[in-house]
Amino acid sequence: MGKIEIVCSILVFIVVGIPAYAEQCGHQVGGAVCLGSRQTLLQQRWMVWHVYRLLWCWLPKPVWRRTHPPTPPPPPTPPPTPTPPPSGEGMASIITESVFNEMFKHRTEGNCVGKFYVCDVFITAAKAFDGFGTTGDAALQKKEVAAFFGQTSQETSGWWATATEPYAWGYCYLKELNPPDDYCTSSEQYPCTPGQKYYGGGPVQILHNYNYIPAGKAIGFDGLNDPDIVSRDPTI
Repeated sequence: MGKIEIVCSILVFIVVGIPAYAEQCGHQVGGAVCLGSRQTLLQQRWMVWHVYRLLWCWLPKPVWRRTHPPTPPPPPTPPPTPTPPPSGEGMASIITESVFNEMFKHRTEGNCVGKFYVCDVFITAAKAFDGFGTTGDAALQKKEVAAFFGQTSQETSGWWATATEPYAWGYCYLKELNPPDDYCTSSEQYPCTPGQKYYGGGPVQILHNYNYIPAGKAIGFDGLNDPDIVSRDPTI
């Protein structure tokens, strides 16, 4: 038997035995006169103390633990970012040769000279611009390519007022027709080469020497001395 059980048993014995010795006055002992109120109060306190100790022995003891706020669960692991396809690969899945030919079906007809604009060359050129037509979901990629084709086909359109399918005549012309001047605005930063003309050329129809020069530096051609290359090299 443990120490706690022995102490509890002794307390039970004392509490049970108290009534036999505590009743020394009142009607239970022939009307004997009780002692003063102070002694009676002490007896009552003594009894309460023993009852408390008895209950302490009998009742289960609480287990005291230091409580802490619950640890929040870790945030969910974000899904891995999909690896974007290399530039040009996604473009080839959006713009096939049949789609390209349908959009620019009249580029080889009549007086159109833009016959070197073909789908394979466009895909090759797209690879030089990282992220073009390969960023975002399929819908965003198509919007970006459509915006590019919309602008460049308008600049090179061979449509006239009575022609059918007005939006299918893009990539007809290579150069600006009947330019009013050579578009040379010479400066120290952007000079002009004598004899060169910086009028609209290529699908974007670049204008002015101060646009040809930085464009050539950006994509690798001599925009100062050979601006006409944009009308000779389909990749550029």
